[in-house]
Amino acid sequence: MEKWIIAKDVYLICMKKTRTIIDNNKENFYEFDYYHNILDKIEENIEKMPDICIESCKSLIEGVSKTILNKLNISYVEKGRNADTPRDLFKKAIDNIPVTISHDSEFVFKVCDLVSRMTEIRNKSGDISHGRSSPKEIESDKNLAIFISEITDSLAFYLLNIYFKADLSYIKGIDYDENIEFNAFLDSKNDNLDIIYSRALFDQDPVLYEEQLNNYLLENDSLK
Repeated sequence: MEKWIIAKDVYLICMKKTRTIIDNNKENFYEFDYYHNILDKIEENIEKMPDICIESCKSLIEGVSKTILNKLNISYVEKGRNADTPRDLFKKAIDNIPVTISHDSEFVFKVCDLVSRMTEIRNKSGDISHGRSSPKEIESDKNLAIFISEITDSLAFYLLNIYFKADLSYIKGIDYDENIEFNAFLDSKNDNLDIIYSRALFDQDPVLYEEQLNNYLLENDSLK
């Protein structure tokens, strides 16, 4: 019992900075509250399934970067041979945030290599996205999971801190009524429901609505 209490305290510390900055800014940036689910997954799996913890760390950096790019109206390639990697997304987010606080861009560029390495570890031993036969040939240990989660906490905090302090007054929010074709597309795919799916998604999960809108616009552009 004593061992569990000590371990639990370690886990809670791992993602503390990211949790705190999201909670402190949720009034103006509510969409990032969604990532508490991934933070939970990181902390819960450090000991019992370290590779899921590492995979979740990669997902957190990737997801936060995409959300920022969506809010900044910056395009990225999500699928295909030339899709942006988590490293690309992280760097693109850093490069496109209107900077109002000083940061060392060269250091940030080097830090991006850590995101690349995190992705490589996930590709070799991740449990979810690729599926593994049992027993696994490569398996990460708890200490590596703790180390990567602490790095992830610092990276996510750094990125969010710059974004939350940036002057974003020039950005216009997404207007549901301005996306008639996309709304019709969503509704046609979900016409078996007794609701207007696009409106419900916009109201209840604006982050997912924005991600799907971004993907829809990118696909249409590529077709053209």
